[in-house]
Amino acid sequence: MGKAQGVAAAMAGAGILIASLVFAYQEVSPNFSEQGCIMEGVKEAGEAAPGVFSYCRRRFGEAPNSKQLMDLVISDLNGRASFFQGDLDGTLYNGNSLYHITRLRILVTDPETVNQDKPTTYHYNIDVDIPPLAARVFSVRVFEEYESANWYIDRAWGYAVEQ
Repeated sequence: MGKAQGVAAAMAGAGILIASLVFAYQEVSPNFSEQGCIMEGVKEAGEAAPGVFSYCRRRFGEAPNSKQLMDLVISDLNGRASFFQGDLDGTLYNGNSLYHITRLRILVTDPETVNQDKPTTYHYNIDVDIPPLAARVFSVRVFEEYESANWYIDRAWGYAVEQ
């Protein structure tokens, strides 16, 4: 077997390993989503991590009929979060019984600029999978490390569930 064939065989094996690890994780995790797929896949895949992103995108893709939701729906989302090692980690609860939430835009205001006329605010879009009347964990890598900062949900996307 030539060097190129050996590399191809190793990459194919890594792809199978990634798929099997991700499949095993989704079977035991109640919070499994594209973001969870990527996070777990990258953690387990090592050098084969680039294959994780394309696998998870194909597996989870955009939710059906996902659209930007009204402020009234956003007001039903609440949760807690804290900053740890460059991540904003938390739990969100979807208190709305009519919409499944698929994506959020979270704003984080730099605490050093909060009292200025134009405070520095960073926008983070994250994919989530929060059914109606359910809670899910989320994590997003932030640009700056903070001990504490103001954060809030600016926008949400999702779709109406069948009643």
